[in-house]
Amino acid sequence: MKDNSIQFKRQRELGEIITDTFKFFRENYKALFKALIKNVGPFFLILVAATIYYNYSTLGSLASGELFKTFDTGMGLGNLFASMAFLIVSILIYYALLYGTILNFIKDYIQNDGSISQSNISYQVKYTFWELIGLGVVSSIILFLGLALCVIPGIYVMVPLTLVFAILIFEKKDILGSISHSFQLIKSNWWMSFITIFIFGILLYIIGLVVQIPMFMYTFVKAFTISSEISQGDPSSMFDWVYVTLSVISNVFQYLLYIFYAIMTAFLYFNLNERKNYTGTIETIDNLVNRSNSEL
Repeated sequence: MKDNSIQFKRQRELGEIITDTFKFFRENYKALFKALIKNVGPFFLILVAATIYYNYSTLGSLASGELFKTFDTGMGLGNLFASMAFLIVSILIYYALLYGTILNFIKDYIQNDGSISQSNISYQVKYTFWELIGLGVVSSIILFLGLALCVIPGIYVMVPLTLVFAILIFEKKDILGSISHSFQLIKSNWWMSFITIFIFGILLYIIGLVVQIPMFMYTFVKAFTISSEISQGDPSSMFDWVYVTLSVISNVFQYLLYIFYAIMTAFLYFNLNERKNYTGTIETIDNLVNRSNSEL
């Protein structure tokens, strides 16, 4: 038991959600990475392979000039769509395991007052895996339909859908129950939640730009050195193996940044749940009453 463990079940303002997200990671990164390597590691490597395959099929083909021939002749489209399908499936599995591991880690952390059991986390990840996959698929379809109908509905549903994985893990609801409850939880707090997600997303984007700087610099220098080829309508020379490698590294780093996003969703969920249901307050009162009765 840790005396200085972070209290999740309480109301937080925007700044506290962001700072406590990084504080939780800073205080628990060793145990968290151990859980991630154990439960997500192999599938993260598969995702990296899928990213390399996809980048090679698109940017690599563009560099050799084969991509334009592919769309003109239709030859090679199977390889292009296969790489895209492989990447989509890999991302879906990766995010299901990432959210499953981090949220079950937090759940174990809360239940044991700051201590965690790696074996219990692994068991819970395996137990909830298919539900997380199904929830990811259904949520993606809803978000896609919202964006397809109009951008505004897509933005609106994006906010409650951010919470669905946390609801599934912390409240043990099914797929439809998690989605339905997310809209109830976000009611009257949509703008606050949207601003939190938006600002946190910008912050992660800025952090991600650090890794993208080498790619931007290389593209800038390359554009000047081969400007004559580009002016003749041949952009394929821009996308050589160096650019493809830097692009893959940038994508991989973006995948890792979602660790912080998953942690943030847990703080956001408990903040909204506390504002609506006062769960943490009720538990604190019950614990004080039980402690007083035991001392009598």
